[in-house]
Amino acid sequence: MKYDLEIVTHVYSLSHSVYKYHLQYQLASLFYFAPSDFKTCLSVCYTPGDRAGAEYMNDAQPHLPRHVTLTPVSLN
Repeated sequence: MKYDLEIVTHVYSLSHSVYKYHLQYQLASLFYFAPSDFKTCLSVCYTPGDRAGAEYMNDAQPHLPRHVTLTPVSLN
């Protein structure tokens, strides 16, 4: 799928819980302020062992507007 805007970020809450909060702020900005006239993708790099980060992404996806996609990218 082609996106008009793709944002690439990362989360690593295993040893730095602040990354989870930064991800929350990024998602909130897309929830409240993402332009509705084009498709936006937030690609989030994470490690499979980071369960808190992965769970947060799974919980957040259904709450985002239809034109915003959250794409987890596992770093193995």
